[in-house]
Amino acid sequence: MDISNQLDELRLVINHLDESIVSSIARRQHISSLIGRLKQQSQVAIYDEEREQKLKSYHADLANKYELDLEMINQIFELIIRQSRQIQGK
Repeated sequence: MDISNQLDELRLVINHLDESIVSSIARRQHISSLIGRLKQQSQVAIYDEEREQKLKSYHADLANKYELDLEMINQIFELIIRQSRQIQGK
């Protein structure tokens, strides 16, 4: 197999992984929306500092487990969590 075919195959795998990542984010945002409705019905604050600290620790553990750069993981989840708060506030 030549390098062009190998690259195409590997890039196809990356495309599938990217779709899986986006699909997982979409599912997470849907769950955030449901959490937001529950919080509003119960008059619970959207921002939960304790929960976010637990998430940061969990994400750090995952970064370590998979040998990923912690700063990158923190940045990714800061964006995801910020968006989740916006969704919950709607």
